[in-house]
Amino acid sequence: MYTKRQRGWWQREEGELYLADLLKIAIFLCLIVTFIYLPQPFIRYVQLTYFCETIVKNIELSGCINENTHLLIEELEEVYQIEPDVTFGGPFFTKDGEQRIQMQQRFTVTITDRVCIEVVKPTFGNPLTLTIPLSKKITGMSLHHWRENEILAAPQGGYQYNYG
Repeated sequence: MYTKRQRGWWQREEGELYLADLLKIAIFLCLIVTFIYLPQPFIRYVQLTYFCETIVKNIELSGCINENTHLLIEELEEVYQIEPDVTFGGPFFTKDGEQRIQMQQRFTVTITDRVCIEVVKPTFGNPLTLTIPLSKKITGMSLHHWRENEILAAPQGGYQYNYG
């Protein structure tokens, strides 16, 4: 039949042929599992980007962080089923319980979240997880002008406000 020169390295004996097939199946299954779990961080990052852009646009148009901003954050958390940490930074000043910012002053909104990917799910015991931190920071500029009698003295160094 076949001589040793005509056979490949995987066909030396009959048992090794089955071992090679099992190895190919295992690699194929690992690729399928990878393609199932791999998109999670990328999808979450796109969601955080839209989340942050929506909040920045709201603050740009209203010129302040007020109850409407907090309601918008809660609504977005409910829609995307995430609870990120939201941090506002910039030269905000307080008036009537609102954190206001004057026209053409820059501010930043930073959103951080974590994605947990379960690497191994054993039938007993705790699963092995990999936690990936995600962060999105967008700078905006206020488009709302506050009249002089509405402005209190703004702090010199700016104001950091942490939501959550």
